[in-house]
Amino acid sequence: MIDLNSDTGTVIKFTANAGYPSEEKAAREELVVGGLYTVAYIRVDKWSSGVRLLETGKYYNTVMFTNEGPYEVTDRWEKEFYGTYNRG
Repeated sequence: MIDLNSDTGTVIKFTANAGYPSEEKAAREELVVGGLYTVAYIRVDKWSSGVRLLETGKYYNTVMFTNEGPYEVTDRWEKEFYGTYNRG
């Protein structure tokens, strides 16, 4: 999952490794696995989060993406859930 505090313009990679099957299928029809995309906006709701991409103007589940480059888990909830480590 990407850093939910990623700014507009952050480059992320589409992995399609998680998410609901219907979300993954729709995303695979529009995006290339391993492709790099640009964050336009991140929406965080109570139970889910979505990233709007500059390239498509559409929202996708954030769990289907990773940040390109070093990413240190800084969010308290993520640390408790995933443990403290670097991703990238």
